[in-house]
Amino acid sequence: MLARPTGLELEFFRAAFDDRRRILLQLRAACIVQLATDARVRAQVQAMPVFKGALGTFDHTTFVQLIGRAGYGEAEFIATLREESARDQFLGAWRLVSVETIKTNGEVIYPFYGRHPQGMIVYDRSGWMSAQIASDPRPTVPSADTRESFATAPAQEKAAAIDGYYAYCGTWSVDAAKSTVTHQIKQSLYPAEWGEQGVRHFVFDGDHLTLSAKTHEMGEDHERKLVWQRIREERP
Repeated sequence: MLARPTGLELEFFRAAFDDRRRILLQLRAACIVQLATDARVRAQVQAMPVFKGALGTFDHTTFVQLIGRAGYGEAEFIATLREESARDQFLGAWRLVSVETIKTNGEVIYPFYGRHPQGMIVYDRSGWMSAQIASDPRPTVPSADTRESFATAPAQEKAAAIDGYYAYCGTWSVDAAKSTVTHQIKQSLYPAEWGEQGVRHFVFDGDHLTLSAKTHEMGEDHERKLVWQRIREERP
């Protein structure tokens, strides 16, 4: 027989039993309180008005009962929590720091984007993303600033512009267990990429995100590693 929630717990969850999303939010905060090793993190969550006084008292049986009312088994809920936590880390805009190509012998080369490329990758909560990269040095031709004038520019200048830029957009999903993010490419500067699944291994380190993937190019196996920095300043 599962234990019944105590007074504060029952009061806190009574209004939420019919709202799965709200239950997940509350359980998520409960997990933070119970599992966080940093006492400051627990204190910050407990001090939030919506959670104040209602968390930190769950025993395991009560916790399993509440998860069950949200429609989850314990293992499934923990996996869901990890997925959501991983997704939340991606959200926002990131500025490109570097693009490195690493050979099997460990040598780092810069065959396509140069040593100091510029770019941005954006992940939004609705599941869409986009990436833009301008090579170093950036192309200076053609001088056209409209679609019409670009279309009539010399072919070699248009080729230089394309060689110096890369862009695609699509949807994205995370596999927290494998530490991978998949970009489902809907549109790309390279037509052959449309519909491809770009799987990248991810590592977060403070304000930096590293995305890496294996590739075969130039007749040998390489690892491409892109480092991004979170953009925190507000829009002008």
